[in-house]
Amino acid sequence: SMKNKIIWLIIAIIIIGGIVWWLQNQEPLKKEAFKIGAIVPLSVSGANLGQPMVNGLELAISEINAKGGINGYKLKLYAEDSQLSGKESVNAVNFLLANINPDIYVSLFALPTNSINPILKEAKKPLIYEAFSKTTLKDNPYSFKANFDSETGCERLVKYLKDHNKYNKLGVIFSKSDYNEECLIGFKKI
Repeated sequence: SMKNKIIWLIIAIIIIGGIVWWLQNQEPLKKEAFKIGAIVPLSVSGANLGQPMVNGLELAISEINAKGGINGYKLKLYAEDSQLSGKESVNAVNFLLANINPDIYVSLFALPTNSINPILKEAKKPLIYEAFSKTTLKDNPYSFKANFDSETGCERLVKYLKDHNKYNKLGVIFSKSDYNEECLIGFKKI
């Protein structure tokens, strides 16, 4: 839908904004292009969000490159299919590290992000990720998080329900995941 496309374009602009900020605060590069590696679902469940994210990144990159790039350096995107799988995400990031060696990475969803995090942390590569979970952010000093925060989002939801007398009691059933654990912390604050 048009609303989804606009949201993903805004997220892509935020990610590119983070890359621009990071690039402008680095020592001058000794190459012609600044390479961005993207680990996103492109062929399976989640591709409905992964493909628009890549399209938004490509659009923002083409606009930046048309204006001369950043500090004279063009941006180049290398997108790999995470298949929303930990194993495939690790394969994708290892492929990019060995063959392209991007300067910075972006990823989508908690499973791929948490899977590639140790590899990128060890390689000291910046990672901007789009996921509800804060696990990577807490663990990796080279990581940056975009989007919704489970803990504060769930806290606001329960506060809204309480303030508007919607429920006397509220029960939740969650799968065991880091972002659901964080959500439960937000629930319990209220």
